[in-house]
Amino acid sequence: MVKLGCCTAINGLTAVKKAGFDFVDLPGAELSRLSFYDVECLADRLWQMRLPCIGIHAAVPPDIRLCGRGSNEKKVMEYAQALCAKLNRLNIRFLGIGSPLSRSLFDEDSRDMANAQLCSSIRIFAEELPNAFVLLESLNKKETNFINTMSEAYEMISLINLENTGLVCDLYHMAKSGETTAAFTAQISRSIRYLHIADPNRRRFPEESSPASLFKLLKDVEDRTGCGYLSIEAISSCMEKDAATGYRTMQKIFQKYGWR
Repeated sequence: MVKLGCCTAINGLTAVKKAGFDFVDLPGAELSRLSFYDVECLADRLWQMRLPCIGIHAAVPPDIRLCGRGSNEKKVMEYAQALCAKLNRLNIRFLGIGSPLSRSLFDEDSRDMANAQLCSSIRIFAEELPNAFVLLESLNKKETNFINTMSEAYEMISLINLENTGLVCDLYHMAKSGETTAAFTAQISRSIRYLHIADPNRRRFPEESSPASLFKLLKDVEDRTGCGYLSIEAISSCMEKDAATGYRTMQKIFQKYGWR
């Protein structure tokens, strides 16, 4: 069975629960600004709602540079230690590292140096989260100029070589990049632990009018990986309405593919 979650800010928790999702995926940058007391209150609230926080998106704010010009390992470590102490309290399973502004490179930046810096940054997060997976996400070229395919993301993860690192596969970015599973090796497939999805048109919540190719891509990826965790990561103008629409749409897809 595939579990279905939704990415939202803390103020969207009620809408996500009401829609029927299995879990929530919260923004790391927002959580980093909370006090430990507020995190304790949030953990209690999630438990009372029976809504586990499985994933973390938007993990790193733009001022924390993971690689390239302005990257500072000490600053990354201080941020990672503070954030991960809070994430450990929430018992998360997946920390996604997308963060396009934190990893985009300037023309004069050395790619070899950026590779080493990003490896070091991901390793820092992984060592602070021993009971969760730290997952690198490839992003389309309109969002960042560094790590734009699943193959490139896998090469980076293979250099780190820690058991609790892997990949998050975002179907929105794959669709925007025209990427398919044809390039997925067995190693790439085994490294994918978590999936994200959004309609490639304006990054909205999936609905019945969304391209059939998006759902076919979802089936192809899940068949190859069997990871079992999918979260909608989309832009919303009304979370209550959009979450309900997204949930209904994905339930129909899940039933079609025998995932429910």
